[in-house]
Amino acid sequence: MIITDTIASVGKTGSLDVSIGFSGIDPLSREHARTDLFGKPKSGGMDIVVDSIAAFAGTAMGGFDECSPICIVRGLNYRYTEIKYDFDSITYPASVTIKSFIKMIIPNLILLLALLISVPFGRNNQT
Repeated sequence: MIITDTIASVGKTGSLDVSIGFSGIDPLSREHARTDLFGKPKSGGMDIVVDSIAAFAGTAMGGFDECSPICIVRGLNYRYTEIKYDFDSITYPASVTIKSFIKMIIPNLILLLALLISVPFGRNNQT
């Protein structure tokens, strides 16, 4: 079972359904270096299965007057598990998020400072 909710993605237009709860399903597929359809090893190898299923179900359920509160997906191959996973198993720790934010904001501040310095002063003195 997967419980979903709709979120807006930063940097993208529109919304997407993601999982906010799940039970009985391994939330991650761990397919490190498995070959793809063309025989090339897949980079990464970890997919958040529950979010992929949630996005599909959100599209099938609809979001307006056609909205259905339940979507039953049949024939899906997934790994059943009795291990009690929680969202800590699929999210980064807070310290990683803070470090990523700092690594992102510093170059942007340097770029903004460079742009401010390079703007020509004295535009009003044109003759």
